[in-house]
Parts: sequence; C-alpha cells; structure tokens
Amino acid sequence: MGKKETAAAAARAAAKAKAAGHDSGSSSSGSGGSRVQHLSAKQHRKKGDDGSKKSWSSFNAQLRPLGLCLRSIGGDGNCLFRALADQLSGSQDRHADYRAAVVDYLRRHPSDFAPFVWDMTFEQYCAKMARSGEWGGAAELAAAGRCYAVHIVVHQHNAPRLLNVYDPDSVTIDAHNSDAADMPLPVTRDTRTIHLAYHDGEHYSSVRNISDANSTEPATPIVIVEGASAASAACSSSSSPSLTQQETIVMQSTACKNLAKVRQLLRENWNDADAVVEILYAEVQMGLDIDVSTHNTHRQRQQ
Repeated sequence: MGKKETAAAAARAAAKAKAAGHDSGSSSSGSGGSRVQHLSAKQHRKKGDDGSKKSWSSFNAQLRPLGLCLRSIGGDGNCLFRALADQLSGSQDRHADYRAAVVDYLRRHPSDFAPFVWDMTFEQYCAKMARSGEWGGAAELAAAGRCYAVHIVVHQHNAPRLLNVYDPDSVTIDAHNSDAADMPLPVTRDTRTIHLAYHDGEHYSSVRNISDANSTEPATPIVIVEGASAASAACSSSSSPSLTQQETIVMQSTACKNLAKVRQLLRENWNDADAVVEILYAEVQMGLDIDVSTHNTHRQRQQ
C-alpha cells in the first residue's frame, strides 16, 4: 500500500470513528479537534500580501455554512497579535499590547518554551519576538492561550480546524513564576474560546460570526454546530431543494461538485457531514481531485 493510500485510509478511519461518536469534533467549549501543537515550530513564512482575493473568497465560502466570516487583518508581520487583539478587544490596532503581554509570558515561563528554541538563547528569542513586525508562530499561539486563559480554535483553508486547549495543569511552576499573581487561572464555564484563521502559508486573520462582522467590540462567542444541525442552522434558507442539508454543507464547505460521490461518502459515514468534509480535505491535501468518483480516487492514490 502506497503512502498516499495509507494516509487516506487513516483519514477515513478517523472520520468514521468520529461519526460513530468517538470524537465530538471542534466546538466552542474546546472539545475535540486536532491540536495546535501539531503545527511546525518552523512554519513556512514568505513575504507578500495577505493572500489572493481568490483564496480569501474561497475561505469565506468554507466558513459561511457555519455562520462565520473572516475579518481582514493587516499583513505587516504583526498578524497573529492583530488577530488576538481583534478577538479580545475589538481593535487590531492594539496589537503591540498583546505582543508585549505574550512575550512577557514567554519570559516568565522559560521551562515551558525555552526547550523549543535551538538557534539562539531564549532571552535573544524573546528580545526578537518583542520587536514589532516579527512573525508569531506556534509558541506564541500557545503562550497567548495560557496568558489570557482562553481556548484557541484555528480555522484552516481546505483543512480541518486546529484546537489549542487551555490547560492550567500543563503550566510549569518554577522560580520564574511562583508568585500568586502568576498562578494559572482555572478552567470554568466562563473560559472563552477565540477563533483565528491561518491561511496562505503565512497569515493569521480573525474569525467572527457573520452578524458580528463589523463590530468594534470584542468578538462575540462562536458556537459551531456540527453535522446536520450546522446545515440546518446555516443553509436552510438557501439550500437547493434537490439536496439534503448534509449534502449542502459538504458541497459548500469543500466546493466538491460530484454529488454522487458526496452521497456515497455520506452513506459510508453514517450521514455525518463533518466526517465527509474532513475526508475530502484530506484528499485535497494529498493532491487528489475531489470531483472524481470514489472508485477513481482509489486509482489516483495507487499511482
């Protein structure tokens, strides 16, 4: 069995387990989903604009069935901190305050972050990250979640959501942060979940409810309703009468045009639209054509 076929089989198995109830998926309560820690510490970064209009439109089309949209964030190297500022304060212009707070958190928790810096001293790394325009990555994302005691969902274009769960038990208490003021806050029913987007291999944006798109206040809570409920909530007013709600959410989320394939995958995955979306995203990541039939997709994997 080739590498592509093995990866695809694993994706299908995971999706089927999820549909059977073994994985509840991402939600505003912070359950399920892939973890942000799986992001490479050396994310691909290139100079350029915030991404093409085509990919922006496609990403918004992916979010629309969930009742969500992207909020444009400046691409000046401060995008992660701008997106955090937009979510938590309503103004991306406060990015410097959020950068300072996250870098201060890094400095006060070297035991948790220094082992992942290998090409300079940890203090040099913190000094670099304190400069405006320095790209924030996985370490800063994790530090932000702990600093502000929030769960962070990262939406990706044509890929499953990632989830950074705030876990106070994972914070190392040592001489650098042993004061009472540095003790991590407990997780409660009021613990927030904020939503960011990572796209074009380099850029973070803020994700908001469509009804909240133009607000100057902190982002309103997002509740992602899975499967058929999501289709009903987001697509009922615009669905084609020839499509079921599950078929609509799959085709709108993935841009797959092969209705026969979508219906077959839904039959194989207990009518779970989210499981089918994840299968199709996996095929896209492997470079496969999601519009060909399931039978021909197997042939593509074997080539």
